[in-house]
Amino acid sequence: MRTPLRIGILGAAIATLVSYLLASGALALAGQRFLPVKLPWATLARAAVAAVGMYLAVAHLSPGHHLATVAARMTVGAPVYLLLIGLIDPDARLLVAKAGARLRRMASNARVA
Repeated sequence: MRTPLRIGILGAAIATLVSYLLASGALALAGQRFLPVKLPWATLARAAVAAVGMYLAVAHLSPGHHLATVAARMTVGAPVYLLLIGLIDPDARLLVAKAGARLRRMASNARVA
């Protein structure tokens, strides 16, 4: 059997991705019959929006050396993601507020001791 396209290793990677996506989808559908899980689609969508925003912020950062690029993207990407998810997700805002209160409590206990 001949294949009309010769895309080599990229074709193998795409075929692997597609087959894994199909297998994961089939297993998820079959598993729902035995253990129904309700996914928070709105929260997942907000996280995806924040991830795309982070990607757009770091995609063009390329200081030169590979390790420097990774460090720069981590340094910029993490705060951008946290800012975006904090702006668009009420659950994340609540979590940040709780963490902030805990840190303030720990800091005041450290000053007392």
